[in-house]
Amino acid sequence: SFSELEELEVLSLSGCNLTGSIPLEIGMMTNLQHLELQNNKLSGTIPGEISKLEKLKVFQTESNLLSGTMPASVCALREFETGDLFSLTSDCVSSERK
Repeated sequence: SFSELEELEVLSLSGCNLTGSIPLEIGMMTNLQHLELQNNKLSGTIPGEISKLEKLKVFQTESNLLSGTMPASVCALREFETGDLFSLTSDCVSSERK
């Protein structure tokens, strides 16, 4: 259960051939500082629950099968004076692109 991992600070699952979507429960990992999900086969959209990770410094999702845009609430983690997020990488393709 993600709630049991609330003290975890780094989750690096790069290149693990993960499939499916990013679970909404990831927002329960409130001490997470590094979330590295790049180079997998994750699909769906990036959940807004990521914005609950207020201590997040690195969030990497490139080289997956994700679609849509980065939620504004996640991007906002970079904009506040107290925001720690300094590395946000993704190559999401908008589902609206023709």
